[in-house]
Amino acid sequence: MKMPIYLNKLTYEIRKYTKRKNIITLSDKVNTNTSDEICLGNTVEILNNPIYNSYTLNKLNVKNTKGLGCEIKIVEVKTLTQHGFTNDRFF
Repeated sequence: MKMPIYLNKLTYEIRKYTKRKNIITLSDKVNTNTSDEICLGNTVEILNNPIYNSYTLNKLNVKNTKGLGCEIKIVEVKTLTQHGFTNDRFF
């Protein structure tokens, strides 16, 4: 199965890991950020799935990680352009 490749404007939530009393926990504060990214698919479900978009999720994670790390969740997608299809690798 071929997957379409899109240039999307992604709006995503960032929750950072913090250290409280020597225990690493996920912060309650949620930051929202927007960026233009090349990804497979144009729906929130496909973009949050690491099977299809591990490169995009890792790129956003590295871009926003400071200290102990963070969790990324894509909440809104706006398709800008389509750039073709992948090879037959998804079943």
